Amino acid sequence: MKSDITKKALASSLKELVSKHPLENVSIADITNNCGLSRHSFYYHFKDNQNLVTWIFKYEVMSKLDQRWPRDIYRDTLAFFKAIEKDRDFYINAFNYTGQNSLSEFLYNWNSKDMTRYLKNFAEENPTYKKLLEDEFNFTFIVNLMAHTLSGPAIDWITMGMKPSAEIAAKVISNVLSDFLPSFLKETYK
Repeated sequence: MKSDITKKALASSLKELVSKHPLENVSIADITNNCGLSRHSFYYHFKDNQNLVTWIFKYEVMSKLDQRWPRDIYRDTLAFFKAIEKDRDFYINAFNYTGQNSLSEFLYNWNSKDMTRYLKNFAEENPTYKKLLEDEFNFTFIVNLMAHTLSGPAIDWITMGMKPSAEIAAKVISNVLSDFLPSFLKETYK
């Protein structure tokens, strides 16, 4: 499809530029001049460069991850980190951007929606935790807590230069999170 070819050309151009420069220093004109497309072509597909960054992230990283529950935290975190590592410099610069519609904000919102689905299904399948669905404050608090807990270490790992290795970082996150939610729910809803 011509639309996909154009999007991929714009994405490739942005990735090349953001691998060398902070995202906030890359203009639409820089992107289109770099790949030989018009500004009109850019705005036909994307509203701004941050929208393009998010599209790249969804297309190249998030669409490749296993989205089913239950999750294997180590496997899924490692797959996420490995996908990010493929374009290391691009993602370090993209995640360091903290303005409106940042990639960090997108990742947090994605984790929040994912945790909302998970907790609803979990509570519906486990009668002991049905009360969770009736307790709006605790439900929202748990969703936000888990979204921050999943997003924060991943964003830190990326923005701090992807050190230690993806395997070590995924193992640490997995060790911390594996029993956290079940333990928290068990204590909260005895």
